[in-house]
Amino acid sequence: MVVLVLLSIMLAFSIPRFRATILDDPLKKAARQLITLIREARQRAAVSDLGCYLELDIEGGAIKLFCPVPTRTTEGEETDGDADDTEDGPVLSITVSEPVAIESIFAADDERVTTGTAVLWINRRGLMEPSIINLSDGDEAVGLRVSPFLPAVEVTDQVIVPDDREFQ
Repeated sequence: MVVLVLLSIMLAFSIPRFRATILDDPLKKAARQLITLIREARQRAAVSDLGCYLELDIEGGAIKLFCPVPTRTTEGEETDGDADDTEDGPVLSITVSEPVAIESIFAADDERVTTGTAVLWINRRGLMEPSIINLSDGDEAVGLRVSPFLPAVEVTDQVIVPDDREFQ
């Protein structure tokens, strides 16, 4: 009976701490936010006439979702939704906060982007180009693999580097 009481006291103190550690981990929180933004981007692109795109600012840690909208000319004709025809700003955006950073991005051209801005396109059927996004907090890393046809984003607890046939 004493052992059960001691175990229940230990569990009463350890479960809230364990739960807080899992939910408050900034790296996992950033990964969850990015996955949510990718899902939202796919949903919005599927109902859009022109699709959407994600703009990832690696140094700034900002990830923005843009969905171009067709504009009408004075004659009533629609334009093709060039970058100048987008809404005033991003539809949605998140910022990866310190100590988490975007480490690298592999896009469909199989080129590793570690600086600047990367753009990932989602067509109007909600299909996204194959991509890998790696996040890091200095000690740990999370890799996100986006498949064009699968709705779920694959998440690993390490940096993902594409193999030779990844983006063919």
